[in-house]
Amino acid sequence: MEKEYLVAEINRLRREKKAVIMAHYYQEKDIQEVADFIGDSLALAQQAAKTDADIIVMCGVHFMAETAKIISPEKKVLIPDVKAGCSLADSCQAAALKAYKEAHPGYTVISYVNTSAAVKALTDVVVTSTNAVQIVESFPKDEKIIFGPDRNLGNYINMLTGRQMLLWDGACHVHEQFSIDKIKALKAQYPQAQVVSHPECKQAVADFSDFVGSTAALITYVQKSDAKQFIVATESGVLFEMQRLCPDKQFIPAPPQGSSSENVCDYMRMNTLEKLYLCLRDETPEVIVDESVAEAAIKPIERMLALSVAPKQASKALPKLVFATHNVHKTSEVSAILKDKVDIINLSQLGCNEEIPETSDTLAGNALQKARYVYEKYGLDCFADDTGLEVEALDGGPGVYTARFAGEGCTFEQNVDKILRVMQGVENRKARFRTVIALIQGGKEYLFEGEVRGEITPDRVGEKGFGYDPVFRPEGFDQTFAEMGPDEKNKISHRGRAVQAFADYLLNH
Repeated sequence: MEKEYLVAEINRLRREKKAVIMAHYYQEKDIQEVADFIGDSLALAQQAAKTDADIIVMCGVHFMAETAKIISPEKKVLIPDVKAGCSLADSCQAAALKAYKEAHPGYTVISYVNTSAAVKALTDVVVTSTNAVQIVESFPKDEKIIFGPDRNLGNYINMLTGRQMLLWDGACHVHEQFSIDKIKALKAQYPQAQVVSHPECKQAVADFSDFVGSTAALITYVQKSDAKQFIVATESGVLFEMQRLCPDKQFIPAPPQGSSSENVCDYMRMNTLEKLYLCLRDETPEVIVDESVAEAAIKPIERMLALSVAPKQASKALPKLVFATHNVHKTSEVSAILKDKVDIINLSQLGCNEEIPETSDTLAGNALQKARYVYEKYGLDCFADDTGLEVEALDGGPGVYTARFAGEGCTFEQNVDKILRVMQGVENRKARFRTVIALIQGGKEYLFEGEVRGEITPDRVGEKGFGYDPVFRPEGFDQTFAEMGPDEKNKISHRGRAVQAFADYLLNH
């Protein structure tokens, strides 16, 4: 099938089915380009916990899809190729770990996320390469620990922390294959290049590296480094994101043993754009986790997520605010604008699952209503927003009914269908988006507003963003919001302007 057709169908299906496509950095370029969210194992787990989508399509390997299902059991979780396994996960079977635990009573079991649900069910806390050192260090120095299944990562943690954890004898077949001799030869060819590697690599590779870190840490490092060339010792799929973020830098894949010039995970590459399309179309293969296994496995995952958040809050001493929304798209937009200024927790992360009523006839009234509800129930500083699309030809409508323009319980797609239908043949297409943010801090109430003027397009244009983005073209631009990247949109959008005023207040008070 042609790529253009596949991308169009994937975009249509995800809208219709309210599906979110999550992809690991090791996926092929075509999949990363269409994904709603790209990240490492920790970020994918965190996103699975946040999303309000009905369907999660996990473009990664099987344990990642299992983890998403355990975290969000009410959602349908799909994977494009159910055979996309993991050699590291396969190296540690649940029965063998159970026997090992029994042979070492009194030991805490810390398992890498690259494990099956059954292994997680036998685990005290799960870790990823991003948070492994942090979580190990949260235990007393004399804690007796079994760490598995990656011996290279375990050795690296032991070296950094001075621990003597018992290590399971497993390894990632990709990271095991890097050739230190070939990396040294490549370094001689590119003497100015920095070598960066993943801690799943062998010790010799780590020792030769200028920086060792998780996939996410490697991406951050190459962005901040002054170096212009990097030899990258991890799965080569990550080079796509590195190059996208740093187009002026050169990224050279570290070679494995043998004749290949770059190191790829055959399991990760089993997912293809065509399989992603078929997966969304047919809603299969679906990942199912036994209920009793999931009940046990969720505990060490939740412990990991809790331990991963705390140090960030403490180290940066960020003001913590509850965002009174379940909407993951809103949360992502606001978090991107606020960046390191505020630590945002939405209602799902707070454990508030109810829908807060919005009965006011003004945007400010609805925003205050939601913020007051959270403040009165939880006693936490919080903020809420309400956004309205106001169309001149509709006498300022849909206004406060923007989110439910097509009726209670309607989808974004149905709202857009209706606005296109009622505006068909209408000459005056002028419209504006307004966002009002209500902040309650220390019992005092504050309001911030942002506005952007534009017009309603005759048809959907663009595949990015959410809500009415495909049919709203801001004044002075030839693109709809759905054609813009998040950074460009946030600079001019109604929500971006309201959040900027909100952020300026927080920084100065």
